[in-house]
Amino acid sequence: MLIGTAESGFITDELRGELNKIQLPINKAHSVAKAMVYLAVTEGLYGKTIYIADNEFTEIEDSIRALRPQWLGEKNDRLLNPLADSSLLKAAEDLGREEQ
Repeated sequence: MLIGTAESGFITDELRGELNKIQLPINKAHSVAKAMVYLAVTEGLYGKTIYIADNEFTEIEDSIRALRPQWLGEKNDRLLNPLADSSLLKAAEDLGREEQ
């Protein structure tokens, strides 16, 4: 999970003031908890990244992966694709599902 800033004992009044000045929202603890539950109960999200901002969350891993040829380069993407289809990766994902 990627959490911008969340309500906690670490948010001082000074930090809150600075975050307000730059209009950076502070996530409520229940928003972070909802995202954690979403990850735990939604099939197919094992190993995926959730981004939380302004008390809303979204899965971003698929979008990042879809753009990988652009940011990594097409050649490097082709070199990595066999790893994505490998039985080793599938075995790791299956193991993660069994642990849930």
